[in-house]
Parts: sequence; C-alpha cells; structure tokens
Amino acid sequence: MRMIETIVVPKYPEIEEVYIDSRFFEGMRHYGVLVLVKDITQYSTQKKIGNEIETLFKMASLNEKQINGRDYVDVSFA
Repeated sequence: MRMIETIVVPKYPEIEEVYIDSRFFEGMRHYGVLVLVKDITQYSTQKKIGNEIETLFKMASLNEKQINGRDYVDVSFA
C-alpha cells in the first residue's frame, strides 16, 4: 500500500483513494485493489494506473500468477 501511495498516486491527481483487500480463495492469495477516482477517467489512464500497480506487486513478488498460479492481483476502478 505504501508503495502505491508514494509512487503511483502522486502521478495521477484523479486518484482519490486506494483500497487493498487480501484474502485466500481456493488455495490462492488474491489481492483486490480498488482505485477510487474523482471522475470518469479515460480507459487509457486507467490502464496505465493498473499496469503500474501490477508492476509494483510483481516487484514485491506478490503477483505470481505467471510463475506458479498461487497469487494474483486484480485492479478495479470506481
């Protein structure tokens, strides 16, 4: 969470809040990231934000879907 707040949020003034939920589901760790935005942002901006968040999870070895199928991150916007 701290990495998202210090790296991603300052780049995008349309982000109001970020919530992260972590739970086990069918033997896998699921990270749900909900990004609240001030208004409807363009899909391309949402895609950039989502990619940056997923990259941070990969750097922290928390998004291992491609490696072993146990952990994954899902970024959504509201």
